Amino acid sequence: MTKLPAEAYAIIEGRHSDPFHYLGLHTEGDRHVVRAFLPEASNVEAIGEHGETAPLARIHASGLFAGALPNGSKRYQLRARFGENVVELDDPYRFPPVLSDFDLYLLGEGTHQRIYDKLGAHPITLDGVDGVAFVVLAPNARRVSVVGDFNEWDGRRHPMRRRFEAGIWEIFLVPMDCPNIALCPGILRYQPSLFANYQWIHFYSVG
Repeated sequence: MTKLPAEAYAIIEGRHSDPFHYLGLHTEGDRHVVRAFLPEASNVEAIGEHGETAPLARIHASGLFAGALPNGSKRYQLRARFGENVVELDDPYRFPPVLSDFDLYLLGEGTHQRIYDKLGAHPITLDGVDGVAFVVLAPNARRVSVVGDFNEWDGRRHPMRRRFEAGIWEIFLVPMDCPNIALCPGILRYQPSLFANYQWIHFYSVG
C-alpha cells in the first residue's frame, strides 16, 4: 500500500472535521476518483450511472477504499461485500449540500421562518434519491456524526458536512438496513474540542 496523506488517517481515526474534502468523488488530474470508508467490507466497487463497474482498491486495512470511476461517471453507487452479503448503497459523500446558501443566510441572521423544516431529521429527495436529511446547529463542535443501528453505532462512518458560514452540520443518508426510510432513527454525537471526548447531544426520530 502507498503512503497515505494525513487526512486519510483523520478519516480512519474518526477525527476529520471536513470529511467531504476527502471522501466521495474528487478530480485528480484527468481522473474522477472515489474514496469510501466502509469498515468490515471485504470488497467494494463503484457502479457508474450507466451500470458499468470498477473495483475500488483497499488502501488501508481499516476499510478505506479508493479508485477511478468507470468511464468518467460523476454519479455512482457503491457495491460492497460484508461477509456473505453483497449490498448496493448510495454514498452520502457524493451528494450536494442539503441546505441552500439562502437557508444558511437566514439561519445565520435568525430570520428563517421555517427552521423546523430545516433542523433535525426529515425525509427528503436529493438528486433524485429518497433519504433522510440530518441537520444540526453546533457552532462550537469540532466534529459531528450520525450513528444508529444502520451503521452499528460507529461514529467514524457518517461524519457530517460542516457549513462553515453558520455553524451548521448536515448529511443526507440512505440507510441500507432501513427499508422504511420515514422511520429511520438517528442520534448525533459531537466532539466539542480537540481534547474532549465525544458527547451525545440529541435524539432525532424522523416523521
